[in-house]
Amino acid sequence: MHQLRLRLGIAVLTLVAASLSAPRASAEGRFIFQEKDRVVFLGDTLLEREQTEGYLETLLTARFPDKQLSFRNLAWAGDTVYGDSRAAFDTAKEGFERMVKHVHDAEPTVIMLCFGRNESFEGEAGLADFVAGYNKLLDAVADTNARLVFWGLPLLENLGYPLPDSTPQNKNVVLYNDAVRKIAEERGGRFIDIQEGIANTWHAAPLTDNNIHFSNYGYWFFAMVSASELGYSTTGGEALSFRSFTLTPEVFFTAPLPDDAPKAAQEDEVFHRDNIGERPTPY
Repeated sequence: MHQLRLRLGIAVLTLVAASLSAPRASAEGRFIFQEKDRVVFLGDTLLEREQTEGYLETLLTARFPDKQLSFRNLAWAGDTVYGDSRAAFDTAKEGFERMVKHVHDAEPTVIMLCFGRNESFEGEAGLADFVAGYNKLLDAVADTNARLVFWGLPLLENLGYPLPDSTPQNKNVVLYNDAVRKIAEERGGRFIDIQEGIANTWHAAPLTDNNIHFSNYGYWFFAMVSASELGYSTTGGEALSFRSFTLTPEVFFTAPLPDDAPKAAQEDEVFHRDNIGERPTPY
């Protein structure tokens, strides 16, 4: 039975990976990582929590084993382009200065930024300040000469009661996402359209725990979509290399399966890719 479940898990995860294996056509082509690139992640909670998973770093390192890439996660929970969270007991001015100093200390050759979710709660009224703040931050780190990659804003999920309806706030998220896309174009950076990437890729279960924060599975999915948006396909074998990925059957079967899902999965078999016989990590 364990062998059957393992084969099933591989089949289903391969199906998920296959749906990610063909990146969208992009006039920009692939984002080129260079030898010994020092990649800095700069952003808010989404990237700050990513450091506990490490899927994206693992995927890129595995793809370019000879380039000796290094990563530094400088994201800060709840932060904004103004440096609000880094202020601690000081003002946002000091928080912003800390953020800029941290970036310079890391000496990046690539900066991957993810801001806007927190700022988007200000709605249309706060959009101009957000754009100005983002550009101020980019001006402050421009002397690093780092290549820029901008993540767009993932939409909030709608997981139902008792969580609130995300539809009204997602209108703001789309607004700010479009603003980040424009900033990326103006700055000659690469834009990762995470909204469209997620929307166009089948996923087996919800990606968040609470409409907002990615789960373990959500971060795995985020890494796969981000790689595709950078122009790199993801094979089933690469997807299977992430040994820490587990998904309990109770969660997996809350999501509708596609028509071409393996027959065993449609018959309510267990989806658990690795370490069969051990208890899956909490979703």
